[in-house]
Amino acid sequence: MRGLKAATAMVAMAALAGGLAIAQPRGASAPSPTTSARIRAAPDGAGPSHLFWLSGPAPGRAGEDVVGVVDPLFAAVRLYGVIRPGKGAAAPLASRLRSLGACALPIDFRVWQVEQRRREAVLVAMPNPGPAGHAATAAAMTTTRLTIRRDLARPRNGAALRKAGAEMDQAGWDPGKAIACGRVGPVGRVVDSRVYSGARTGGNPARTITLRNGTMALAPRGALIVRSNGAGRLISARELEPAGRTRVVMVSEAGASDDGMARVRQRLVVFGPRGRRVLDFDETQLRVKLGQRPIAVMPGGELLAMGMRDEGGFSLFSCGRPEAPQGACSAAAKDAPMRRTEAALAAVMSNVAGPRDAATLFKRVAPVATLAWSVDTAGLPADCRDAEGCEVRGQAGRYTPIAGVRLTRGVYRRTGMAYAQTRRGLPDAERFTATGAEGFSRALTHAHEGQGGLPGNLADAFTGDLGIDCSALIQLAWAGPQAQGRLTTLRLQGGPIAYGCPNRLPGAGYLRAGDAIALNLAGALEHAVLFAEPVSIDGASEAWLVLEAASGCGGVCWSLYDPSFFNGWGLYRAAGRSDRPCPMAPAQASLTTAPIPRERPGWLRMLRGG
Repeated sequence: MRGLKAATAMVAMAALAGGLAIAQPRGASAPSPTTSARIRAAPDGAGPSHLFWLSGPAPGRAGEDVVGVVDPLFAAVRLYGVIRPGKGAAAPLASRLRSLGACALPIDFRVWQVEQRRREAVLVAMPNPGPAGHAATAAAMTTTRLTIRRDLARPRNGAALRKAGAEMDQAGWDPGKAIACGRVGPVGRVVDSRVYSGARTGGNPARTITLRNGTMALAPRGALIVRSNGAGRLISARELEPAGRTRVVMVSEAGASDDGMARVRQRLVVFGPRGRRVLDFDETQLRVKLGQRPIAVMPGGELLAMGMRDEGGFSLFSCGRPEAPQGACSAAAKDAPMRRTEAALAAVMSNVAGPRDAATLFKRVAPVATLAWSVDTAGLPADCRDAEGCEVRGQAGRYTPIAGVRLTRGVYRRTGMAYAQTRRGLPDAERFTATGAEGFSRALTHAHEGQGGLPGNLADAFTGDLGIDCSALIQLAWAGPQAQGRLTTLRLQGGPIAYGCPNRLPGAGYLRAGDAIALNLAGALEHAVLFAEPVSIDGASEAWLVLEAASGCGGVCWSLYDPSFFNGWGLYRAAGRSDRPCPMAPAQASLTTAPIPRERPGWLRMLRGG
C-alpha cells in the first residue's frame, strides 16, 4: 500500500476508478465556498470517519446545534457548533460553523458505527470475530460501546474542550490527559442492545428491507419499508437521525458485474410528508467514501456531509434539507447502467500446487493476526509525535509512527503485527516477530539516527521500519512464509504471479473466504484486503468481514465494512485452491443471465453461489 496512510479511515477518498460514477447534473458548478467549511488539513491522506449530531440548541446559543466528527488519526472527536440556516437563503456554512474544541477517545478504540439513542450518542467499536476468525457468526462477534452525553458541550466543559481542540493538531497531543468523550462499557456481543433491527420482507426480499427501531432509538418506532430503487439487490439499509416528520435512510445497492469489479451504489432514501425521494451523491463535488458514516441529519433539518476538497483538506458540506437538497447531495437520482451479465465461472484449475482452501489461507496469516507485542514509547523524540512524522538523518523518508505508538505515553500494547510499508515484505515481518520490546524501544529512542527495527512506520522510502503491509499479508496467505519476490498491490492487479489466478473474479457474487479485494486508483491510492464472509448484525443488512493490514488500525486487524466501501475495487483469487477454481479470461467465458448457483439458504445467497 502506497500513498494511502490509513486505509480503514478512507472516508475521504477520491471517487474510485471503475466504480458506479454518479454523473454531475447538467449545469452544476464546482463546489461553492458557501456550501462547505474546512475542518482540518490532510497530513497523511487519512481523514475523519464518522459524522453525527450530538445536541440541539443550548441555553445562550439559540439556534446552534452541536455536531461531532470522529478523527481516528488523533484518537479524538472534533466538536462544532452549527447555526441553523433558518428560512430563506442560507448563510455560508463557514460563517455558521465554529469550533467548540475536542474530546479524547481511547487510543485503541476503532469506531465502527454511531448509534443515535434518545438520551445519548453511542460510538460502537469495530466488532471482533474472536477465535473463529473468518468463520465467525454474527452472534459470536463482540464489541465495546462508548457513550457520549448529549450535553458534552455544556459550559462547564467549555475550557477543557477548547484546550483539547488547541492541542490535538500539535506534536504534544496526549489523548490520555485530555477530556474524555465519554465512558466505555464492558465487552459484549454486537447483536445485544442494538437500537434497531431489520428483516427481509415482501414479495421480493432481495430488494426489500423493513426497519424497526427499538425503545432506545432516537428515530420513530414505526416500521419503515425500504425498497431498492434500481435493478440491483438491496444490500443494506440504515436510518439516520430524523428531521421532523422526515426520515432519512442510507442504503447500499448491488449490481452484477462482468469486469471483475465490485459494484455497489450508496444513496439516501428520504421519506417525508410529500412521499419518497431518492438522492444520489455528486462525487464531482463531494469526494467521499460512503462505506462508513459521513452523513448526518441535524435536528433543525439540515443535511451535512463530510468529504475531501481537491486542495487536500477535509471539509463539512451543507446539502440543504433532505426534501430540497443542494450542492453535493443534489445529484438527480438516476440509475446508471448496472451490468446485468455475469461471466460464467469455469471449472478450471491453474498452477495447482497442493490443497489450499480457505482454512489453509487464513491459517497462514493467523500468526501475524494474533501476535501480541509491546513497545515503550517514552523515548520517542517529541517531534516524531507530529502527524507528519520526523526527519531521519541520511534518508529522504520521514519516520511517521502508527497512531498507537505516536499517541501513547509509556508502554503501547496491541495484538496483531504492526502496519508498516515494508520494502522487503515478508522478511521484514519475520524480523518484526524476532524483535522484542526492548529492541523496539531502543530503536524508537534513536529514530533520528536512522536506527533499524522501528515498528509501525507509515512513510514511503524509509528503510528502518519493520512490520507488514496489505500486499505482504495477501502474499503470506496465498503463498506462505517461504514466498519468493515482493508482492505489491500493483503486481496483484497487473500480474502475473505464480500463486494468483490470471483473471479477476467476474463479480462480487463469486467472492469466497480467502479471496482478495484490491483498490488501485491511478497508481496513487492502493490497498488490498482478504475477504472472509458476509455478516448480518441487524438481521437483514449485509456487511463484509475482512482481514487487513492497515494503518487505520495500526496493523493486522479484522474489519467489518458496508460493501459500498469496496465499490470499484477489483476481485482476485489465489491459484491452486482445492476448493475454488480460477476464472477463465472474460473473452473465453460464456455470458449468461442465469441466476448465480446457490449454496446457502436465505439472504446470504447473493455471495455464496458459483
